[in-house]
Amino acid sequence: MIKRFRSNALRDAFRGELRRITPNLRQRVTDILDALENAQSLADLENVVGFHSLSGDRAGTYAVTLTRNHRITFVPEPEGDVFHVSRVDIEDYH
Repeated sequence: MIKRFRSNALRDAFRGELRRITPNLRQRVTDILDALENAQSLADLENVVGFHSLSGDRAGTYAVTLTRNHRITFVPEPEGDVFHVSRVDIEDYH
C-alpha cells in the first residue's frame, strides 16, 4: 500500500489525474503504481520488470525502471503485518 508520495505528479496519477505524466509513459506509470499499491511484500514486486534495489548511500531504497534514465523510487515501510511504501518519486539518477 502506498503511504506517501514525494512526487505530486505521481500522487495525481495515482488518483487518476494523468495530465502531468508524459502520454507515452502513462500506462507504465499506472502499472507500477498499481503494483506498489497491491504489494504485500517486496517479493511481490520481484516480477515487475525493472525492479531493483539501490546500493551505497541509497541502500534501503528500491526502484522500478520507467525509461532509460528515469526510475520510480520508493522506500518500503513494513508495519507489523501490513506492507507500506513511502517516498514514492520519479528520479533521473543516472
